[in-house]
Amino acid sequence: MELAQRLNGYNTICGIEIDLAGIAVPSAVDYVERFYGSIIHQQDARAVYYGSSSVRFRESEQLNGGTRYYEQELSLQFPNHDAFTIARMNEFKRAKYVYITNSHGQQLVLGRNDHKQNRRPRITCTRDQQFTYVLVYTESLTPTGFSDANLSAGMPHDIPLFLFN
Repeated sequence: MELAQRLNGYNTICGIEIDLAGIAVPSAVDYVERFYGSIIHQQDARAVYYGSSSVRFRESEQLNGGTRYYEQELSLQFPNHDAFTIARMNEFKRAKYVYITNSHGQQLVLGRNDHKQNRRPRITCTRDQQFTYVLVYTESLTPTGFSDANLSAGMPHDIPLFLFN
């Protein structure tokens, strides 16, 4: 890594998924930042609908006494005038991990707050006449890391694997 290296331009959120059953573990491969990056086992990711102009992600570093930690917030909204609004709200509240895919193809993992998850994200839903608002809040000892969808089995995608019958 070069600190003076120019970074690619603007980054937008292109997709959000919730996972009800996955197990995130620290990455051990170099191109997914060791420890901060995650490999997801037993993934059950489900794409969710959201208003693309209303989604926001924010992460901030906090200091409490001598302990440094990070707060992450994802907020999104979607129209609530269908028969499944309550079911969508309940699915969000059951989420174990939330994945945010950006325009560079990277996937942020919300919910891995330590070496292994010891607390699910705090998810609150509110609604008014027009919209349902979802706020996902997590605290972690490290900044949010990325996942590589090709590593869900724990093997890097550049190692060829052939299975014969």
